[in-house]
Amino acid sequence: MLITGLLAGCAVQPTAVPAITPQVLRVEISSTLEWLRPEMAECVQPSPGLRLSVQTIALPEQSLNQADLLLRWSDQPVTDGFAFELGEESLAIIVHRDNPLEAMDLSMVKDMYYGQVTIWPGTDNATRDAIHQWVLPADSEAQGLFERVVISNSQVIRTAKIAPTPAAMLEAVMDDPQAIGFLPTRWLDSSVRSIELSNSPVDKLIMPILAVTAAEPTGLTRDWLLCVQERINQQ
Repeated sequence: MLITGLLAGCAVQPTAVPAITPQVLRVEISSTLEWLRPEMAECVQPSPGLRLSVQTIALPEQSLNQADLLLRWSDQPVTDGFAFELGEESLAIIVHRDNPLEAMDLSMVKDMYYGQVTIWPGTDNATRDAIHQWVLPADSEAQGLFERVVISNSQVIRTAKIAPTPAAMLEAVMDDPQAIGFLPTRWLDSSVRSIELSNSPVDKLIMPILAVTAAEPTGLTRDWLLCVQERINQQ
């Protein structure tokens, strides 16, 4: 019994493993990229030491003073940090799924938003078939691209309705057979139809998806960004 007691007394006690303090990555994302949230969450799973704190902030209000990483859809030069390109996204002109129109060029879209074309082509009932134009808020990247490329920074018709978010735009066009709108392609589903743009500079409707950090990302942040980049390019 004495020997047993001595051996027990000399046994090595297990060393307590210190708890890992997770790295919290503060992310600001524009509403245009809200579709990216599931991929962002999935890419946290392989890194148990990483946590995300995500806020939806319009691009003009994004700041590296309040966040570690900014996510935006933009082709504008980044002057306030390091830009990491995650992929590309294009803008689509959308209509109700029952709209029979198959294709049009950007000049027709422009005329619809100017109010020069007020009735859907092929119809003659000004009340039933009048075009309902939908736009996004001025601080939306999609709105900026639409104004720059499609309507050449001109004023849209005053009766155009504003959808506060891309999700609201999708719902508005889905519910209105006379509607026309626009969205980044990754927002689209079977509830609406994308119009083919003929004789149009479609490449000008494409912009990169950017992650902006104060310095070149390293460690868990870099691994997370590479995962998000891979998932975007698999879609």
